[in-house]
Amino acid sequence: MRVNSDPGKMAPYTSMQSAHDAASVGDTLLIEGASYEYSNLTSNKQIAILGSGMSLSNNSNQFSGKSTFLNYLTIGDSTTISGVVLGRATATNGSNTFYGSNIILKNSYNKVSLTIKGINTRIFHSWLQGELNVRDNTGDPDSLIVYNCRVGLFENQTNSSAIFFNNVIVNLSNVNFTHFYNNIIENINLDDLDNSHDYVFKYNIFGCPCPEGSNLDHPNLHNIFDVDLSTVFTYGAGDRYYELIPGSVAEGAGLEGVDCGMFGGLTPYALGGMPPEIPAVSDFEVNRSNMTPDDLNIIFEAKTHPRPYLQP
Repeated sequence: MRVNSDPGKMAPYTSMQSAHDAASVGDTLLIEGASYEYSNLTSNKQIAILGSGMSLSNNSNQFSGKSTFLNYLTIGDSTTISGVVLGRATATNGSNTFYGSNIILKNSYNKVSLTIKGINTRIFHSWLQGELNVRDNTGDPDSLIVYNCRVGLFENQTNSSAIFFNNVIVNLSNVNFTHFYNNIIENINLDDLDNSHDYVFKYNIFGCPCPEGSNLDHPNLHNIFDVDLSTVFTYGAGDRYYELIPGSVAEGAGLEGVDCGMFGGLTPYALGGMPPEIPAVSDFEVNRSNMTPDDLNIIFEAKTHPRPYLQP
């Protein structure tokens, strides 16, 4: 079901909510990039929301186009969201909440606060600029799993749980009942590390010293502390910022010898947030010299990500 809010695009739907209300269980809403964000969706159906991708200007597989901006979403059970920017096109305020269970967010960019209140949520291959909060889930260790993402700030509460592996995490706060593997972590709020709570850190690279009073530097945990991250990241343009420098300490430092960080592991982060489900046009040419009323000579190429997209 095609959605485009720009005038003249002749899409069947101009708002997410109208398309959602007309959709049946199992339908896909194709939300095309537009000049402004799509706002105020309340979803209570098992559907898929598919956008055009993010960081398109830094992605050589994308010909041109506008990103799909979504804001003020309230998402219920069994929804899959891919290839979108969560937040406003021209500002950084806003919020989105995932209340339901079995929600997937992938290949997306989150500009604003994102709160997870359900269970069995999976977030992968995404750039989370805003704060990620987990609240009031059941306490199962896999209620929230985040992998191959950039996470700006993660905050947990004592009755919630999560697993993070193969991410770049800028700031951590309240990490109780959370497990971390193969991540590159820039900063930890040291006051929030309490050894009485069930958290696990193994095979991580830290850009800060080991928290005082913790045992996270025990050799059996394989964590490496106080690393100069300028020797680890290329700091390239766009979402290439956290690609690894060849030969850095993060290479092969993860569990079973995988690279740490968002580009490591079995399912590395994909540049540009191109949804793998639909190829993107990478080259387009119109030969107007041979046009007739019945024929239009068009040459185009399309690409998609070749790597498998797996989830645990």
